[in-house]
Amino acid sequence: AMIVPTLVCGVGWGLAQTCWFVANNSLGQSVAFPIVTAMAPCVGALWGIFYFKEVKGARNLGFFGLALGLAAVGCVLVALSKK
Repeated sequence: AMIVPTLVCGVGWGLAQTCWFVANNSLGQSVAFPIVTAMAPCVGALWGIFYFKEVKGARNLGFFGLALGLAAVGCVLVALSKK
């Protein structure tokens, strides 16, 4: 019963690792590392909100939206700093 979720998680992890290597090659580690480390928790939080229903209430969702927006802006600024 647990084989399918395990395989899906393994494929997701493998895909993430591949994308991490491609990002390092394309952007350089000093740019790719902050982006990867900032967005991974955001993806986890989105799972918590939409799948596990861990966050409830408009105020809490607003705080999350603000935090997600700040993280996205930070990632864009880091990516633009390569130029």
